[in-house]
Amino acid sequence: MHARRRSTRSIGSPLLWSIVGTALLLATLLGAGTAGATTPAWQVDISYPPSQVGALHGIACPSSTVCYVAAGDSVLVTTNAGATWSPQSVPSGVTTLRDVGCSSVDDCVAMGGTSTTGEIVWTDDAGSTWTSATPPAGQIGLAGVSCAPATSDCIGVLAFNDVAPFIISTDGGSSWTTITSPGVSGDFDGVTCLSAADCVAVGDNGTSHDAAYTTDGGSSWSYSTLPSGVNGLQGVACTSTSDCLAVGGNPAQPGYVLTTSNGAVSWSQATVPAGTASLNAVACLSSTDCIAVGSPDNGVAVILGSSDGGTTWTSQAPPSSSAEIGGVACPPTAGCVAVGSANVSPDNGGQIIQDFTPPLTVTTTSLPAATPGTRYDQTLTAAGGTPPYTWKLLAGSKLPKGLKLHKGSGVISGTPKNDAKSETFTVEVTDSADETATATLTIAVS
Repeated sequence: MHARRRSTRSIGSPLLWSIVGTALLLATLLGAGTAGATTPAWQVDISYPPSQVGALHGIACPSSTVCYVAAGDSVLVTTNAGATWSPQSVPSGVTTLRDVGCSSVDDCVAMGGTSTTGEIVWTDDAGSTWTSATPPAGQIGLAGVSCAPATSDCIGVLAFNDVAPFIISTDGGSSWTTITSPGVSGDFDGVTCLSAADCVAVGDNGTSHDAAYTTDGGSSWSYSTLPSGVNGLQGVACTSTSDCLAVGGNPAQPGYVLTTSNGAVSWSQATVPAGTASLNAVACLSSTDCIAVGSPDNGVAVILGSSDGGTTWTSQAPPSSSAEIGGVACPPTAGCVAVGSANVSPDNGGQIIQDFTPPLTVTTTSLPAATPGTRYDQTLTAAGGTPPYTWKLLAGSKLPKGLKLHKGSGVISGTPKNDAKSETFTVEVTDSADETATATLTIAVS
């Protein structure tokens, strides 16, 4: 589930897609069930030089370890829960990708455009190859895309087409048609689809017609009923075909969250901290735990967390380098990743902030041989999870005589006895969140 927003700059602005500033990746552990219950420590994960990545806008995470980020003239990908990120090449001439949607870890669509152009690329091989698709005639300013899980059905929304703001693909993004729904028009910025039939779109039309929904795969759309005075929606996420959240802001109401429990037919306004700046995107880790992100509040981006399905929200502290956060995705059981810009001189460059916890693993793959009568000291190592770690031998495993595994440090030490024999054993490491990982190792004695 993901959502993103249109930049405060116009889509046609040359600054929007220029490679400026320093692009950052930020990481923090959120963990299932803690979005509003605890305050994550958002932190910088990796930085890109200005020549590589500019401002970032849209993100999709089709699994707990795989995420794609639309990066203008490339797509960034992680396959290891954010431990590393790599750029993927897109066809020459594509420069304005701003959102991405995925139906699986292999199948994704990215799109973008300006007030005069539209660009679409798609992949069915996890980004090894991205292929251009031709937008329907006249469809420009492609602002958002969502692909229903485990299907070939995707819907795109347009920020510059008041008459026909929706396009649809039923073949994974290789071809598209325009959907003209009687009675529904305007500029739409974000869309989410939980199934091939059920999608919700939001936009900034300056009216009460800023949200619409479909239950037939996009063939027809209906406007939602919004609370009085609410307009300027930017992002949307759904945890079921009935339950969704939408975020936005306008001069009269700088930042707000809406909730629906009837499939976006009508919405209610949630409670957010006083003074919340405009919110740009929202995503949920579960049916109760959600994150909303937004524009600067006193120069620093806004992050809110909810642990009650979006009814109430509390502030979380972003890194001081975060200028604005424009998109966020929260794959179940993993955490959340958000994208935006950093307040790096001379201009704000791209930024990714992440709350994945890389999976706990034992990184020791082999151990040196031991010699009877000679001191032996080797340290087992682990990565991921939530340190500190503790270690133990699983039942039935044993070390060569004279050696001992130290629970807190993972050190195997001692002096092998003269009658010690080679042993193969299984160790288990446990982190502070009670996650475990095992590895089978051998210490030869010679």
